Amino acid sequence: DKGGIIVREGADLASEVCADRLSTGSFLEQLGTHGDRLQYRLLNGAGPQQGWVSVRINGKELLVRSDANEIEQASPLSTAPSQPRKIRIL
Repeated sequence: DKGGIIVREGADLASEVCADRLSTGSFLEQLGTHGDRLQYRLLNGAGPQQGWVSVRINGKELLVRSDANEIEQASPLSTAPSQPRKIRIL
């Protein structure tokens, strides 16, 4: 197990895989969705700055919504206004 979540360049599962994975505990901003795929921008944590990830695999949730306060506490350098669609990697 390599750990983290596989990130792809596009929404399609056949699109190119990014060299790095998203680390556990990262915070994301949701930019869009396509089925069980989520397009994101990295707010805090390690991994590609943007890309597409699976929301769940084999019925297991990989991402969970977080409230703005939790994200702001984890990312004191963030100056972006709070948005309702923030995601945390499980």
